[in-house]
Amino acid sequence: SEETTHPFTVSLEPLTKGVLNCKFEQTDAGADEAVEMAIADLLALVVQLNRRALQTATLMDAFNTVFVTRNTFVHSPALCYHFEDVLTAMCKAVFSDLDSLRDPAGKVILEFLVNQLLHTPLIGGQDEASREAQMAHDATRVLCLRLACTALQSAFEENYWTNDNLAEAAVGIATTGDKPGAVEDRSLLQ
Repeated sequence: SEETTHPFTVSLEPLTKGVLNCKFEQTDAGADEAVEMAIADLLALVVQLNRRALQTATLMDAFNTVFVTRNTFVHSPALCYHFEDVLTAMCKAVFSDLDSLRDPAGKVILEFLVNQLLHTPLIGGQDEASREAQMAHDATRVLCLRLACTALQSAFEENYWTNDNLAEAAVGIATTGDKPGAVEDRSLLQ
């Protein structure tokens, strides 16, 4: 079947880059959160409309922006959950649309999530600030684990890959069989 694309798809990359470069003066917490939510919602919509219209780096910048904003600037629990929903929607859009397990968009998002799990520090100390910091880092770990689950569920539900496909992706062997000098790609497995 012939895939049709909307004529505005070409504009999604520059639109996304423009949104990512959006600057605003932080003045009022409520107004600031409204702007941050609007930015996150627009980034998620672009990814859901056609993630393939975005360069992988731009897609990752969008995902990272929402993730960092959720962890850094959002203080309202309701807004925090909204940002988690936005990140979940972005994961579903990307991982339900993978061509293969080597798709760079899926790979960079999974690597990002794994790196967040590995580099989220444990905070020592018994004071209130240390406990709050530990709770924030724990919440980040939980979010990363949930997003990784969503990514894998979306990829496998939509694509029905076989165990042979998984083995091929794990060792870097092409589907046509062993090729001399095949380079192993185990970055996600390490």
